[in-house]
Formats: sequence, structure tokens, C-alpha cells
Amino acid sequence: MTLAELYRQQTGDAGADPRTVAAAARRLTPGQLQALELRAQGLSTRAIGQALGVSHGAAAGLVTRALAAMRKRIHGLPRYHRTGRLSQ
Repeated sequence: MTLAELYRQQTGDAGADPRTVAAAARRLTPGQLQALELRAQGLSTRAIGQALGVSHGAAAGLVTRALAAMRKRIHGLPRYHRTGRLSQ
């Protein structure tokens, strides 16, 4: 599975252009990108954690944060602070 296919499957964003997804993926942290690449190969988050030497929870967090970061970049969603205020 490609990163674009994984992104579409995990986010439900069926219309995401593969080039846009690839551009968003290039801006991820190395750990996030590794986690997504392993997930695209079919590994579970538990197996991703073992491969990266992190806990299952940390691996799941990497995948979740990577997909959220890509969605923000693809759709240009604003970033909010934890206070709920729009960042400048």
C-alpha cells in the first residue's frame, strides 16, 4: 500500500491527490514517516513499536499525529493552541 492509499484509508479523504500527500509526508518528522511507512506495509502499531524500539502506545501516537499533521497540511487547517486560540 502506498502512503497516499494509507492516508485515504485512515482519514476517509478519498479525493486526496497522491502528489499532495507525498508533499505533506515529506514534512513529517523522521519517526512519524517511519511509522507511516511501516503501517503502509501492513504492520500493526504493536509491530511498529517493536520495529522502532518504542512502546505500542508511542507507535500508535506517531501514526495518529502523522496523519493529523498531513491532514492539516493538505487541507490548510489552522493550528490551535491547547487553549483553543488560533496561533499566529
